[in-house]
Amino acid sequence: MKLRFYIIIWTVISAICFIYAFSFRNLIDFETDIDSMLGKSFVIQSGDLWWESQKKSGNNFELADCETMIAESDLVAIITATNERILASQCVKTKIMIDYIFKGDCLEKEVFIYEPVNLYYHNSPGNTPQNFVLYDSPGYVLMQPDEQYLLFLKNDSSLECYTISNVIFGKYAIKFSDDAPFECPVPFSNVQAHDILAASHDLAGKYQLWKDHVLSKYLN
Repeated sequence: MKLRFYIIIWTVISAICFIYAFSFRNLIDFETDIDSMLGKSFVIQSGDLWWESQKKSGNNFELADCETMIAESDLVAIITATNERILASQCVKTKIMIDYIFKGDCLEKEVFIYEPVNLYYHNSPGNTPQNFVLYDSPGYVLMQPDEQYLLFLKNDSSLECYTISNVIFGKYAIKFSDDAPFECPVPFSNVQAHDILAASHDLAGKYQLWKDHVLSKYLN
């Protein structure tokens, strides 16, 4: 009787594990080619939800807050993004080459940083196109390979990796970028040249104010 009970329990556990493994495979499809995933990605939300939640909690992102971010950043540097990326849990790890350091110390010429973007497959049969990728982030846009950026980074010792300060307000493209507001959903290819994912002029304008401030502070 006990043997039969253990067999039943083992069978149930095995079935649950199989279902979970199959569901997990559908979620990420074990895709390691992130460029391929981005080619079929759709941005499902802009940064405006995050922006509105920040304002409701009293964070208005004035220029004084920008100076606070600079003071609290462990590393301020001009970097060049590479195409070496790793899909991690709810983020993308990107290798960067450090070109010039304004603040902080980094002994390595190349380091990985966490970019707050979640990529996952959506296999619902009711959607077109089939088997597309959802690009989910709080308004953050992945860095483009071979492009230069001014980054404000925090050193997370628990992750052994750098993270972006202030989510979308810690990364600035050196070159001109397109930040015209847009509506979701939209193919990622349509907005990959944007600094941020903004659906409102309010967020886009505030980001541009910070960008003008930091670029003038460090590059002029």
